[in-house]
This record gives sequence, structure tokens and C-alpha cells, in this order.
Amino acid sequence: NKWWDKSGPFSALHKMSRARIEFILRNSKRVSSKNNSEGNILKGLKCLDIGCGGGILSEPLCRLGAKVTGIDASDMAIKSATLHSQKSRLQIDFKCMDTAALIKSENLNLNNQFDIVIASEVIEHVNNRDLFLSDISKLSKPGGLVVLTTINQSVLGVLLGKFFAEDVLSILPKGTHDPKKFISPNQLIEEAATVCLFVMQLGDLAYQDKDRFPSGPWCKEGDFVITRAYSGTRIKIHGKEFRIINDDTVEAVVDDPRGYERA
Repeated sequence: NKWWDKSGPFSALHKMSRARIEFILRNSKRVSSKNNSEGNILKGLKCLDIGCGGGILSEPLCRLGAKVTGIDASDMAIKSATLHSQKSRLQIDFKCMDTAALIKSENLNLNNQFDIVIASEVIEHVNNRDLFLSDISKLSKPGGLVVLTTINQSVLGVLLGKFFAEDVLSILPKGTHDPKKFISPNQLIEEAATVCLFVMQLGDLAYQDKDRFPSGPWCKEGDFVITRAYSGTRIKIHGKEFRIINDDTVEAVVDDPRGYERA
């Protein structure tokens, strides 16, 4: 099983596994139960590992108490993951399919969406990032945790992730990465950002012009609204993005913000 040979072609994934798990655990506290023990911190959480490969990340997530589903387009990888998890006496639901197929097969609703969705070193391989990110939004519960890890689209990222990893150190098979598909953190944030906003507060002058808004306000506090992609002034408070938008930039009010994406 080459996937579990720590000195084999997937050695880099094994070396990064611990750092990934620590990052996931730090950020999972807002969706996990406060009553969970330190060694079982993910107990009761449904976790989806997209592009799971041989299960290198799925298995430690399962050991931490998560109910894990792993999907991958490679039948050989899924067979390797299933065999190794069975030998390790871990119950993980591995499926050979992509995100679109999973959405169709699950008939998704609030009862079977995932608390945590992870796509580790995957997004740099997909051909349609917008569609992939839209699928992730459908698979994640409202307020769920989405973890994306990838190689930065920078000189250092290309040198380390492509040339050193493949050509110099040979810790990845040649041809694994296409630098054209690398993405910077800011670009990924922009592409992953929803087109829907949650209305926290209306200003005192919003919708007061009766000539412009004869039928009354277009939205109210607590609504989800669709706006133009770059509407408003963006500000960050404690790492969270907020927008101040004009009242006439609201395009529509929607009941459920999931599944909407920029065309």
C-alpha cells in the first residue's frame, strides 16, 4: 500500500498530516461540543474529507471521534483507504466519487450535511474552482467549518511546491502540480466568499426616500440579501469581514443563502 509507505511517493502528505490535524482542531471548537474530551474532541461531528486519497487525514479524524466520510475520484485510492481503515479497525465511509456525485446521492438536507468539510491539497487540481466551491457550500451545514489548504501562488510556493518537491527532493511524483492552478490566500478568500450577505443593521436613513422606495424597504434586519459582487465598503473586525452597502444595491432577498454563486 503505497499510500501508507511513509518514505514512499506520498511521504509529503504524512509529514504535513499532524500540522493539518492541529489546525483543524484549533478551528473546530466553535462546532464541537464543550463536553467532548481532549482526545475525543470531534465526537458527534460529521466530517467530509474531499480528495481523501488513501485516508491519511481521514483516519486521525476518525480516531478523534468524528464520523468521517472520505471521497476521491481514484478507485485505487479508495480501495487502499478502505483496506487500511479496516485493518486499523476504524469505521470510515469511503466513496469513489466527486462532490457533485455526492450531492446527488445524498439528497442533501440539514440532517445529512457536514459539520466539517475539508479539502486538503485539492483545489489546485480542480478545473472549475467556482463550481467546486459551490459544491462545498452545499455540503456544509450552515455555520459549519470549511478547511481548505493549498499551495500559495507565489514565487516561493512555486519553487517549493513544484520544482523542489518534484524535481529536487522527489517527494512528489513529477507532474503532480500545475503552477497555473496555484492560488493566493486573498484570491481564494475572494472566490470562496458568498454573494449573499446577512443584514445586521439598517442605518437611520436607509429606505427613507419615498420617491426612490415607494413600496418601502427592500430588506430588513435578519435577512439574507444578494448584492453585486463588489458592492459596499469592506472592513474587518477581529478577522471577520463586514460590508457597509447602499440601500439601493440590494438585488434580492433569499430565504436560504446556500448554493448561490457568482456567474
